Amino acid sequence: IDEDGNIVSGIGTVQDITERKQYENKLERLANFDTLTGFANRTFLFSYLQKVVHRCKRNNKMAALLVLDMDHLKDINDSYEHDIGDELLTLIAKRLSTRIRGGDFIARLDGDEFAIILEDIHSSEDAAMFAKEIMQELAEPFYLSNTSEVHISATAGIVIAPKSAETAEELIQFAGTALYKGKKDKLGSICYYSDELTELAK
Repeated sequence: IDEDGNIVSGIGTVQDITERKQYENKLERLANFDTLTGFANRTFLFSYLQKVVHRCKRNNKMAALLVLDMDHLKDINDSYEHDIGDELLTLIAKRLSTRIRGGDFIARLDGDEFAIILEDIHSSEDAAMFAKEIMQELAEPFYLSNTSEVHISATAGIVIAPKSAETAEELIQFAGTALYKGKKDKLGSICYYSDELTELAK
């Protein structure tokens, strides 16, 4: 500070701290979020899901984990350039974003696999109803920048917490098991990690 009270040094230090904070924020986003869709990634999903389970047990509530897989998306990707495949995934992500409720959580697991956590549901059937609405939304045509019109379908695997599992690891595993069974039995179907609940979802 000079004689008039003006700061003449220390600006570089402030700038360094700001740049470091921006860098740390960037690293945090890369560690927890998918760069293409902006959704949470598998790592963030895992930690968030465990917190959801704890809340459910503490408050005697119910939550559902839905894992959605886009059927035949690999075939579509193989038919177009890589950029077009990414464009379709971003359009799918936008459509998913418009359907989730305010308190819901969405993540991208792998290439064409997405996970949605529905908190504070009243019954298992609520999850199936939501999945049907999402799948109907995804069945509407997508229009790509190369003027192509693309149609897709999705298969859903659902697991209920804490009824079916009490850890994030088990919930993700069981939802994947339900999804695999659904894709094996009939593409475009909804399958619970429970034969009894699957029948109710039909």
